[in-house]
Amino acid sequence: MDHIGWCIYGKKDPGCVAKVKNLYKELNLEAVFQEYENESYKKLIADIEAQPSIAVQNVLKSLHKIYKRQK
Repeated sequence: MDHIGWCIYGKKDPGCVAKVKNLYKELNLEAVFQEYENESYKKLIADIEAQPSIAVQNVLKSLHKIYKRQK
């Protein structure tokens, strides 16, 4: 983000909010984050599944229940 971007980031002014949202769209940050989230989840699941502990397997079950949950 350039200097102007940092000057408007976090401001409540509707114009600043719109500029930041447009920048996010231009950079495709939602898709970038979704890819990062999915890859992180896959790695975490693989690491947990490699553990023989019952307690760790219970954590895995809980993780499956809350992943991508909408309130």
